[in-house]
Amino acid sequence: NERGMTAAILADGASPNVRTDRRRFDRILANLIDNASAHGAGVRRIVVERVDQDVLVHVDDNGPGVPEQDRAGIFEPFNRGSKTDRSGSGLGLAIVVEQARLIGAQVSVGDAPGGGARFTVRLHDTTAWN
Repeated sequence: NERGMTAAILADGASPNVRTDRRRFDRILANLIDNASAHGAGVRRIVVERVDQDVLVHVDDNGPGVPEQDRAGIFEPFNRGSKTDRSGSGLGLAIVVEQARLIGAQVSVGDAPGGGARFTVRLHDTTAWN
């Protein structure tokens, strides 16, 4: 694909059918993948899981993770974190949050299993599943 990801990275987890704005969701996922590539040493995996009636999409990266004190601020416009690599405009994650809000989803960041950052998009109240 255009982001150089293998099928193994893309095909981890559940296979839900979710009713949402595809254009906005594509933008969310593309920005998270681009962010992992630029600041997290690349995407390690993308995991999709169902929790009750919600769908969670996790994007795990290979980087050092996001320090807890930086987690809330990285979603603000023009914030580029406290790392020494301060490239980019600081808008990618702010766009993710805004697009998620418009489709009724939430975005968070935590630690990925095995290290790195895990960005999670939670799509609420989904009902159509394979």
